[in-house]
Amino acid sequence: MPNVIINEYDLSTTGIPVYANFSVVVPGFVKDGKGKYDDDTSVFDENGVYECKTQADFEAYIGKFNKEYGAAAPTLYTDAVWTREQTELSEDEPALIKKAQNAFDAGTLYIATENTDPIGYLHDGQYAYTKATEKPTGQESISELYSIIKAGDEGRNGSVHYGNQIAYELLGLGYTVLYKKLTDISELTDKDSAVAFFAPLKDKSIYSFRYVLTGLLSGNINANNAISKLATYENNADYTKSGRGDIIALLDVDKNTYISGATATTIIDNINSFVNSCSDSDKFSAFFAPYVSLNIVDTAYNNTVLPGSFYYLACAANAFGNLGYNEWWPVAGYERGVSKYTVLGTGYTFGELAADILQPRHKPDTEQGGAKKAVNLIIKSHGSYYLYGNRTANALEAELKFSDFLNIRQLLATLKKQTYYASKKFTFDPNSSLLWIKFCDAIEPVLKRMKADEGVEDYKFVRINTKVKATMKGLIRIVPIEGVEDFKIGINMEDSIKGVAVNIDELE
Repeated sequence: MPNVIINEYDLSTTGIPVYANFSVVVPGFVKDGKGKYDDDTSVFDENGVYECKTQADFEAYIGKFNKEYGAAAPTLYTDAVWTREQTELSEDEPALIKKAQNAFDAGTLYIATENTDPIGYLHDGQYAYTKATEKPTGQESISELYSIIKAGDEGRNGSVHYGNQIAYELLGLGYTVLYKKLTDISELTDKDSAVAFFAPLKDKSIYSFRYVLTGLLSGNINANNAISKLATYENNADYTKSGRGDIIALLDVDKNTYISGATATTIIDNINSFVNSCSDSDKFSAFFAPYVSLNIVDTAYNNTVLPGSFYYLACAANAFGNLGYNEWWPVAGYERGVSKYTVLGTGYTFGELAADILQPRHKPDTEQGGAKKAVNLIIKSHGSYYLYGNRTANALEAELKFSDFLNIRQLLATLKKQTYYASKKFTFDPNSSLLWIKFCDAIEPVLKRMKADEGVEDYKFVRINTKVKATMKGLIRIVPIEGVEDFKIGINMEDSIKGVAVNIDELE
């Protein structure tokens, strides 16, 4: 049985495509001087999208994120470096930092880089300083320099951005990247602007992809809601209100919800409050936490901090590509919940107990603040890190159902894409009984693979009569297989193996 191709549909043959599209939409900024081919034409289409398939092309036309553009190279930002003699640092809010405020507002945000986790000890909007080891260009030699750093992952127009970093690494994992150009961070952080920014990607005939993420390190409610609306399918005649229904929005929890020093109870309450505030997230989306520090073997990206959504994609590439699983298998646990990267640490250390709380089996009767949504965690167990969780952002009802499981969402995305391409193949063919047979034959190979590899128990095609002209109506019935989350195995001591078996719920 062939493995899934993890970059794009196989459109090279005369038959309709069989494999799932694993392209990823990533928003971000373009480095100065980039964004054009050698003939000076733009690499971006009219909607600001660039389809990139190799790291070399991305570096040439977009530009890699480079950590050296931060505090590690103060010569690049002389306006953000002052001497100790010019102003003394105070404990609460250094005068030096106040002096730097105007420079930051003018267009440059930095990522903190001291001898600790480059993100974890600061929260958005806070400042830190780092002693420089170089002399800024154009200044006299000074014994002590301090580079002022503002924490944050958002960037400004013309600055480096996490989208570059994420896109570059995804290309190295085998994904195709649809890079959506940002001109200002407000396109993601403002509610209406964020929805409008992603709206052109609704058109399935132009853009075919599997995942969309925000490109931000920490979760942003407006950005999360915008990609959730893009993913969500609404049966609505108004096209502007309907999403795609064949993609998955990967959402990140705000890193400030699991700040260091808070109690586990507080952190879990904060996470629950945050995910419920993302009102547009549903079964077409999935939450991930926390951010993860990875040892990426690259001169620009060593020891890189990336969002949990990226780590899900890294684990998926390993599971679907290296391990040979099909995409309807859960990407989680102690085999498929690992990537090719070495995990150096996470924004907060979660274990299985936290995962059990943040991935409940049913909605509590006394729940406060509305329906609870599950979060897939990167946990630490026996000294190693794993992606642990297979849930969508669907609001839990009384008990779990098929739409709560991320592997089933993957399966449905594959089936929906295949159905879409089959419908396009036969559009304008005679609407006869033979057309229905050809349509089913075009989709059945995927369903057979799903049945053979534990994706579905069974399936059935049902044609539905309709009097609507020029319309073929039907239904594909499937019985999906969810991933197991609990084992209830009892141990019973008896005098004989022929003893009477007891109800497992009675065992300790």
